Amino acid sequence: MVVAISCSAQVTAPLLVEYDNLKVHTALLAPSSGVDESPLWSPDSRLLGVNVEGRWYQVDTAKVVLQSADWHKQRIGRVSSGDAVSPLNETEITPWKKATRSDSTVVVDHVGNKLEFVRKNPRTAFVVTAKGRKPLTLWTSDLENCGELSLSPDGRWVAFICEQNGVFVTSLDRVLQVR
Repeated sequence: MVVAISCSAQVTAPLLVEYDNLKVHTALLAPSSGVDESPLWSPDSRLLGVNVEGRWYQVDTAKVVLQSADWHKQRIGRVSSGDAVSPLNETEITPWKKATRSDSTVVVDHVGNKLEFVRKNPRTAFVVTAKGRKPLTLWTSDLENCGELSLSPDGRWVAFICEQNGVFVTSLDRVLQVR
């Protein structure tokens, strides 16, 4: 059991360090307006699967390097190169689907924290409600539809699609720490 915890920490540490360095809770890891399906997570939460125009790719979060960017009046991270991206073997998709908890608008992690998209006409708000706390709106889009929340198996990351930009990933550790 201790080995599993140690491995999990090593898997997510490089990406969390990137978020900590930029002081952000969200990053655009797969910029593309051609994302077709819900993002998927590998069973160890290290790799993010993204379907772009019918082809699956994986983003190795241990290799992601971020740069600062602005989105919806807040600072986010944005992947700075394609070095972390490679084709995803289609045989991996079924186990990844089983490992990923996903829904178009609401997911709840194993602790009871609720992550949801609240639609208001052409806008989408991303709202996080930590168990026992009041809801916190992280951002609201301007005329952009967002959806397809995908919670990582370790419960530390949530990926989602915003149709004009691509796949974003929010660190729940960073969001819940802010509160």
